[in-house]
Amino acid sequence: MMMNKPTTSPLPRTARFRLPVFAGVALLSTALHGDTIFQTIDQASGGTSTNWSETIWGDPAASPTSGNDYVSDGMTLRTNNNSGTTTFAGDTLTMINSTLIFRRSSRANFILDGATFSAVTNGAIDGTMILAAGKTATFDTNTRSPSLTATLSGSGTFTKTGVGTLTVTNAANTYTGTWVVTQDTLTSSTAGSFDTVGTFDVSGGLLDIGYAF
Repeated sequence: MMMNKPTTSPLPRTARFRLPVFAGVALLSTALHGDTIFQTIDQASGGTSTNWSETIWGDPAASPTSGNDYVSDGMTLRTNNNSGTTTFAGDTLTMINSTLIFRRSSRANFILDGATFSAVTNGAIDGTMILAAGKTATFDTNTRSPSLTATLSGSGTFTKTGVGTLTVTNAANTYTGTWVVTQDTLTSSTAGSFDTVGTFDVSGGLLDIGYAF
């Protein structure tokens, strides 16, 4: 399923802008964008060769490309199982009640509208993350010790669960929501990574802030 931009606008194509809205998160872009494309093939039972760069987007299914925005709604995605960092090719990746199983260090511009990250690596999640207001993003360390190097913003809830330590490392974070620790450890030694506006709910684990907060 593909949603195309209206073609009835009186403005020339080069002068248009788009304002996509996902669960209260609005992104304004003055640059020309392409389509918003939904995931149509689920990767819940995918093997080691299955990844988010495959032909699983739209109808007919195609691989993600720059210039388009992508939406995973109620499905499972997997990152590449190769070495190095795997980067999502689309401009943005919106996750609506969906799951990303990341198997190597990965990068994307995420919009999180109820999403789960499940670690199968000690690597890092990089790029940007916008946490939609009133929604929860869950990060399951799954016996690993990954890092969250992405720039976080928004006001939703970020929940750390699972055995293992999650390290937050981006000093430019402006996230103002609630950090919830339900199991094991959420930590940072990078000043500013937890900002100074958000709140903490350590109900079943450990919050380890290694800088003057």
